[in-house]
Amino acid sequence: MNTIKEETRNFWEYRQVTFKFQLSDISLFKVNLALQIRDISLTEHLAAVEDLIPPSETCRSDSQGYAIRSLPVKKLFPTITKKNNFYCYVQKQYQHCYIDMQLSFDEYKQKFSSKSRSTMNRKLNKFEEYCEKKNSWRVYKSAEEMLVFHRLARQVSNAFFTAGEMTYQEKLLDAGIPDSPRFVKEMTALAADQQVRGYILFNDTVSVLICIAPS
Repeated sequence: MNTIKEETRNFWEYRQVTFKFQLSDISLFKVNLALQIRDISLTEHLAAVEDLIPPSETCRSDSQGYAIRSLPVKKLFPTITKKNNFYCYVQKQYQHCYIDMQLSFDEYKQKFSSKSRSTMNRKLNKFEEYCEKKNSWRVYKSAEEMLVFHRLARQVSNAFFTAGEMTYQEKLLDAGIPDSPRFVKEMTALAADQQVRGYILFNDTVSVLICIAPS
């Protein structure tokens, strides 16, 4: 297969996608397909679809199909179906939970019952006592801060990899924080527009979270 350069056209990206065939945690083999890809963002407020219809985007002559991620749906679909000249493979279907990052923490907590809020506050107080009242978490916003965040986040993944392990996101979700120049470029561009946040909780272990967060 020829080398494929990344290209973006109206939200669509053209590149090779690797499909892994696994038996439990054992990788049997991989297949690379040249696809036109689109990641649906929460900020698009796209209506949930009732049927799997091929996109209106023209299928390139050197493309083998489409890959659409995070597509809202109204019902569960079979894993494999045939639609027109396409085979539709639905890899995962799950409830996508999210929060409005424009809310303050107090506003966010109001969504919970009084019992849940009490439990949340108690755990937070216990954690502060454990950390001896030190500020053990950081929020990263600017492009410069996000570069620091990315370096620390990748150190977490590298530490697990060196130990012969993987982070939860990388092992089960195949969604660890990427280390590619393209990802770093997009991350810093989002940070310059105040559209991304990085969070790190420092403890005996380190917890990492990155969010697309319109301000």
